[in-house]
Amino acid sequence: DFGDLHYGSASGGTCSSSTRAVTGGSYVAPSVTGSLNTMSYFTIASTGNGTNFGDLTVARAYVASLSSDTRGIWAGGAGGPASPHVQSDVSVTDYVTIASEGDAQDFGELIDQGYMGDTACSSPTRGVIAGGNPATNVIQYVTIASTGVAKDFGDLSSATNAPGAASSSTRGIFCGASPGSPAYTSLNNIDYVTIATTGNAQDFGDSLFAGAYKTGTSNSVRAVWTGTYASPTTLNTIEYAQIQTLGNTVDFGDSTSSYGNRAGATSDTHGGLA
Repeated sequence: DFGDLHYGSASGGTCSSSTRAVTGGSYVAPSVTGSLNTMSYFTIASTGNGTNFGDLTVARAYVASLSSDTRGIWAGGAGGPASPHVQSDVSVTDYVTIASEGDAQDFGELIDQGYMGDTACSSPTRGVIAGGNPATNVIQYVTIASTGVAKDFGDLSSATNAPGAASSSTRGIFCGASPGSPAYTSLNNIDYVTIATTGNAQDFGDSLFAGAYKTGTSNSVRAVWTGTYASPTTLNTIEYAQIQTLGNTVDFGDSTSSYGNRAGATSDTHGGLA
């Protein structure tokens, strides 16, 4: 156990520098407030509860997040004063400077909006966002240090609902997913892309635990995913893969709880920062 967020959260997005993690957005039961725009931060090397960071420009949940060592970005999602399940998808992209506190600023727009979940990864310079809900095969990218509308990258191997993303400084990996409702089927496919290029994703291997909404993070050599939603069950599984190889994931162990609805994960060496 590390500590608690300073606000009740589900389905927010988390990103980090090499020292600090920032989480933003949340889904709260419709009878309470619906979606939140709240942001919280932690110092990764310590333990303890989160501290208020500021607010996103739009209240939303199911938001994709990515970062360089200086800037964090939240993309897409679904939000509104009622349940995000019945609100319009959000195409807004926000950014913050991770080392400071304050409200997020407008970055630009996605070209394919939707409930993004944990579908984004990054190199130190470029962020890549893939899949979403409703299921799509679209991959799009942004240049982290700039602002503007996302650009087309290519396609996933199939239309998927929120694959779990992780990366090194050169390669992004998208693990597991589902083609979505009404025929909710758990998928075990893993795709990868070379972040600095554009083009369609290639086959990496298979996930040990078929399902969607996996929560991914990484250092420069290994990608780790925890939690899986395999309808109607949530799992506490953890699996990993060596990023620069190809092949199936390997069992890592178990998390303290089952996660099946887009939890947020981050690390101090993600995306090849170390």
